Amino acid sequence: MPAVSDIVQFLRGQLFTSPSLPNTSFAGNTVIITGANQGLGFQCAKQLLDLHVSTLILGCRDVPKGEAAREGLLVATSGETDIQVWKVDMAGYASVKSFAGRVERELIMVDALIADAAFPTNKFHLAEGLEETLVVNLVSTFLLSSPGTHSSEEWISDTSVNHRLSSALFCG
Repeated sequence: MPAVSDIVQFLRGQLFTSPSLPNTSFAGNTVIITGANQGLGFQCAKQLLDLHVSTLILGCRDVPKGEAAREGLLVATSGETDIQVWKVDMAGYASVKSFAGRVERELIMVDALIADAAFPTNKFHLAEGLEETLVVNLVSTFLLSSPGTHSSEEWISDTSVNHRLSSALFCG
C-alpha cells in the first residue's frame, strides 16, 4: 500500500499541476504514428502539427478512418505539413513488414516512431498464432521498431523512465 505522502503528492500533481507544452520545433522532421486516427495517437498528431512537423505519416488499420482523421488534422494546420495515411494492420506480421518496407523505400529518414496502435478487447481472438492484443500491442510494435525489419542502425526505446536510469545504449 502506498504511503499517505505518496498519495498526497500524486493528487497534488494530478489536480494542481498542468504539464508544460513542448516548444521544440519539429520542422524538417518526419514522424510516424501508428493508431493515429483516434484517441491519444490523434491528439499526438495535433500536437506535432503545432510543433511544425514537416512530414506526418498516419499508420492506420482502417484507411477510410485514417483519411477522416487526416481531413480533421488538415483543418488544424496551415498546410505546411505533408500528412499521409498509410495502411498497417498491427494484427498481421505481413502488414507490419510491408509497412516497414514502404518506410524504407519512400522515406529518407524517420525522426520518430510513436507506436500508439492498440487493440482493447475482453474476448479471446487469435492473430498470428498468439492472442490478438499481445500481437497488436506488443509483438508487432517490436517487429516494426526492430532493426531486423529494416536497415536502421540505431533505435532507442523511450517508453518508460528506465531509460533515464540506465547508462546502457540500446542499439541494433
